[in-house]
Amino acid sequence: MAFLAAIPVAYIAAATAAASVASAIAAASAQHASAESAEKAAQYNAQLNEQKAVVATQQATANADQSSRQSDLALGTALAAGSQNGTGLGGSTGALYEQDATNAELTAMNIRYGGQMQAAALESGAQLDTYQASVDSSNASSATTSGIIGAGAGALNAVGSYANTNARLGYYGTRYGGAFSSPAGGLSQ
Repeated sequence: MAFLAAIPVAYIAAATAAASVASAIAAASAQHASAESAEKAAQYNAQLNEQKAVVATQQATANADQSSRQSDLALGTALAAGSQNGTGLGGSTGALYEQDATNAELTAMNIRYGGQMQAAALESGAQLDTYQASVDSSNASSATTSGIIGAGAGALNAVGSYANTNARLGYYGTRYGGAFSSPAGGLSQ
């Protein structure tokens, strides 16, 4: 206790203020870094989803083209068989040929549509990631602002505590006839 009495109150208040300010700045810095990291991750995810959307569209187009080629081969084989046996495309053979051609086109369209839906879902995910990146950027900025405010509040709190301590010491010093003295030999409240 004698050691503490030897340290001027101003030094203790300054040390408290410095610790409070440093703590607020360190916490804000950590929050800022975390929010920036989340922003970069969201931006990366958005770019990745956009690339996946392009690939999904290209894949669907390639698969639809392959399906069309296979269907053309099957229809060509059916046409050749009908011509070889002499029925041609008349009657029920022609109706079956038309139905096969329609089904082949529907298959190719469904493949393209599936790719478009997958691409749309990936693009929607990219938009959500882009929005999340902007939110994370805003959070990084807010963390810096709150750190500055917290540091200022810590400093003001230390100044107020110092002023309060000085006022109390002045009161006790005046009340008991000397600076920092009391009838019991120490500060009393």
